[in-house]
Amino acid sequence: MTTPFIYIFSIKTAKIQKQTSANTQKADSKITVSIEQLLSGYETIKSFNAEAKEQERFNKLSDESYKNRKAGTKSLSIFMPIEGTLSTIGIALVLLYAVYQVSNHALAVGMIVVIADYSRKFYQPIRNISNYLQVIQKALVSIGKIIEFLTIKEEAQTGSLKNIKMSLWW
Repeated sequence: MTTPFIYIFSIKTAKIQKQTSANTQKADSKITVSIEQLLSGYETIKSFNAEAKEQERFNKLSDESYKNRKAGTKSLSIFMPIEGTLSTIGIALVLLYAVYQVSNHALAVGMIVVIADYSRKFYQPIRNISNYLQVIQKALVSIGKIIEFLTIKEEAQTGSLKNIKMSLWW
């Protein structure tokens, strides 16, 4: 009874995780580019006395990355207790039904232990997926970036620069 609710909630959480992972990856890319630019133009920055400006720019990028990571952690911290509660309610419902069957002499008393164990094992794969949800979503975002890169590289090899400019724009 509770499995559909866990599924629906996990889908919504997965979408949030995917979006926050994509945003975090973009922010981290901006930080990497910023650091590379800073290192390559260090003398220029130093000569124009722009260290404070560069520090402020880096801090903004770092804050953006932090906020994205915090949003991902927040969505997981909401999902995990709800998933645990729903699976516990599901196990309790199965056990209540087993007790009802025992009271009607349709089931042996010892079967309650077996049913409780199987009910717990039923939810174990859901818990495992929940535990790795953030890692899975980050991997999906990374795969998308790799495919995008390979597509751009393939278009560059075929010589269609117009398509490359359009794909970078979008």
